Amino acid sequence: MCLGVFFGQCKGCITEVALEDCNLVEEFKAVTCENCRKKSASMKQKGNEFSQGNFDCAIMSYTKTIEFCPANYLLYGNQALCLILTQQYKRALADRKRATVLKPNWPEGHYHFCKALSLLEEHELALKANERAQELCKNILGGLKDLMQQNEKLRKTLEEINAIKQHKRKPKNCELENDKGN
Repeated sequence: MCLGVFFGQCKGCITEVALEDCNLVEEFKAVTCENCRKKSASMKQKGNEFSQGNFDCAIMSYTKTIEFCPANYLLYGNQALCLILTQQYKRALADRKRATVLKPNWPEGHYHFCKALSLLEEHELALKANERAQELCKNILGGLKDLMQQNEKLRKTLEEINAIKQHKRKPKNCELENDKGN
């Protein structure tokens, strides 16, 4: 379900990239001009309202800023962080995915993408995405360490979930044994 939101928003871009042999990153860069960059930097400052806890205001500022500079992966990343903090996990997932498409070897982007998946209780997908992220970011040591730690946490979470599922499936033997004694 959560990936449906992401792919629904990106359907046009995916179709264009697949069928028309277009370079999405280059298209984004072509849209960006120097004036847009200046306006983007100004609006990014407003977006930094999240540091004061004004997450909704920051989200609005980042959304406007992205209109002027759609190739800036950091804007998507910062907006996604605000979205996670306001529990808007599906939107955060889409923004973090956009950020990692724009900058595939950005460990922090992948880390928060996996976090958003996990918060949506898509733990198995989060683990798979984390493993892929480790491949993409293998040359970035600091970020790789964080991804490896996240991987351990995701594995433990999945083990706990599977243990709970197994516990629920076990028949209650003590009830059967009590009936035999009567």
